[in-house]
Amino acid sequence: MQKSRLSEDLWETVSVLARYFDGMKCGHVGSDGYRKTSDMRVLLDVVRDLLNCGVIDPDKTVFLDLGSGDGRVCMLMSYFCKWSIGIELEDFIYEEYFQRRREVDLLLSQGLLPLGNNLCILNGDALNDDTHRQVENITGISLRDVDIFYTYITLHDVYADMLQKKANPGSFYMVYGFSAILPRYDGFTLLNPDVGGHRLVALYRLNSKVKL
Repeated sequence: MQKSRLSEDLWETVSVLARYFDGMKCGHVGSDGYRKTSDMRVLLDVVRDLLNCGVIDPDKTVFLDLGSGDGRVCMLMSYFCKWSIGIELEDFIYEEYFQRRREVDLLLSQGLLPLGNNLCILNGDALNDDTHRQVENITGISLRDVDIFYTYITLHDVYADMLQKKANPGSFYMVYGFSAILPRYDGFTLLNPDVGGHRLVALYRLNSKVKL
């Protein structure tokens, strides 16, 4: 589904969400601290690119945020994906999701499109098989059903190693936080070094397995 086929109401809704979340960023100034949030206006431009090139199909695409924080990225992506799933390791950050969700539901009640039932945020370790089984028990989605994996740059190499072993060949790996120097991951092809045009997001694709 191309951008032109998505309703104006949808774009108004996600634009309001992006402004709301960008008003409460974490770690966006300086390089100290391990907790940082994605710029949602940047992600909207990323989504437009991915829709236009066919990477995202709202009727089919399964999205997984490997470190979902308060759920903001997943809430945004739920408007463009069949499933939007998030895993957050830290208990205290995960708990923030429920407050954010209440605030977002109130915001959206003012004539905007509500969140759907295709959103799932869990507290767990994205590197742990038990967490993946928990996701599957709730949603019916296994790790190999995921089309787009997303992470902030912090653990990008660790997640890439895990996905190289466990994700489905052909799935996409989207990393936020890069600038001029882009890493290469074993088993992945760099498809787009600058999704969205802000020099922040890179898109990789997991290659088909080759038998040795």
